[in-house]
Amino acid sequence: MIWLFTAVSLLFGWFALRDVDWELFLASFTWLDPYWFAGFVLCMLIMVQLRALRWERMIRPLIPGDFDHRTLRKTSWIGFAAVILFPLRAGELVRPAFFRGKPGHGAFGPVFGVLLVERVLDGLWIVLAIASAFAWRFFCDDFSVPAWALGIWGVTSLIFLVMLAVLVFIATTPESAWSGLFRLTGLPLLARRFLIARRLNAELERITGRLALGLKSSLASHQLWTAVAFTFGYWGANAVGILLLARAFGLPAGPDSVLLVLGFSAVGVFIPGAPGHVGNFHEFARLGLSTRFSSAMVTGPGMAFVVTLHAVQTFVYLGLGLFGLMTLPTEFRRWKKG
Repeated sequence: MIWLFTAVSLLFGWFALRDVDWELFLASFTWLDPYWFAGFVLCMLIMVQLRALRWERMIRPLIPGDFDHRTLRKTSWIGFAAVILFPLRAGELVRPAFFRGKPGHGAFGPVFGVLLVERVLDGLWIVLAIASAFAWRFFCDDFSVPAWALGIWGVTSLIFLVMLAVLVFIATTPESAWSGLFRLTGLPLLARRFLIARRLNAELERITGRLALGLKSSLASHQLWTAVAFTFGYWGANAVGILLLARAFGLPAGPDSVLLVLGFSAVGVFIPGAPGHVGNFHEFARLGLSTRFSSAMVTGPGMAFVVTLHAVQTFVYLGLGLFGLMTLPTEFRRWKKG
């Protein structure tokens, strides 16, 4: 499975780079404006901090009180870096894993439920951002939207709306009704004859119950609105940074261009793939650029912009993750292993 998705990522990378004008690509870095670039890097740092704050606010009601603010921040940075390092987005499990404990008592399940809500919030924001860019192009610039772009947006919207419906359903369904729902899978029937099916059915009921705790906490009105506010702040800082980087490369990017690059690159990152989101990020960001700019601009300074955007975000996440790992309190490591 890892090799399959890695191959898909490499294919995306080939699509992104196959038409690059390498001479113009390299020349684009010579006119990079250092002041706009510095502003971009600052926005990326702000983005990561807002993302960490959102995560901390969302999980605080569910974790032990002896997690101080600094330790929690470092576990967030480590988790973000793990998503970059591990293929197939397996690093998503690292943040909840910091809160595992004895079976039935650790916070892994509830915290993982929070992570699912966090991911859906991100997906819905991206869907809204792309839709806003389409509307801007249609009403303000009188540009048509390519059919393939509408198709990607439609599929992405459907996936995250279905995910939201499933999470809300799990959070609002009484625990007493879960056994009836699991009967629909046929597992209880198999459990009468097979021990492994009986264990799987019991484990699924336990996992669903633990997930529901985190889902209910995250979807409570006061928690949800705080998370939504941080989501807008986090992605907003990302968008401003992309605009500044476009200015650094001399790209005439407007709000629609920024949102399309941000939205489509995020869609690519959501697809499980190779470590670092290599290939996925580059091709989908290129698609976002291609809806607004000419082929000559996309294959030259546009691709230099995309490569720089990916590289800086990757180094920021990995750098903060490494710092968090190196400075994680020794007593916390002992507590976690206990």
